[in-house]
Amino acid sequence: MDSGLFKAGLSQERRRNAEAAVRRMGYEIHLASAKVVDGQLVVEFENRGVAPFYYPWPVELLVGEEKVDPGWDLMKVSCMEGYQALIELPANWEGQPMRLRVKNPMENGRPLKFANKEQGDVWLELGEF
Repeated sequence: MDSGLFKAGLSQERRRNAEAAVRRMGYEIHLASAKVVDGQLVVEFENRGVAPFYYPWPVELLVGEEKVDPGWDLMKVSCMEGYQALIELPANWEGQPMRLRVKNPMENGRPLKFANKEQGDVWLELGEF
């Protein structure tokens, strides 16, 4: 954060740099890729923000109408780094739509939304494989 941002005589470059840094604060979880390999969904995430997750927010996968617990949470997605997860798929996964979400651990809390254009109100649409 730039503590001198509001001083008189601030250059436009310094202001642009400070505004860019503030926009990066927090989280920006992006699903970089998703593919199926040997009956497992391989997903790669990036946190393009600068804040880590300090509390486990569980990830859920919906294959058709069947919920799958991947067994991991967003604490594993480091800031400014990628994370790859393997999720064992149920036997009937082929041709089924897949959706991914992060469940807010607080009761009645707002859902986390991924920074992908396929993000719906709650679920990130992965499509059919």
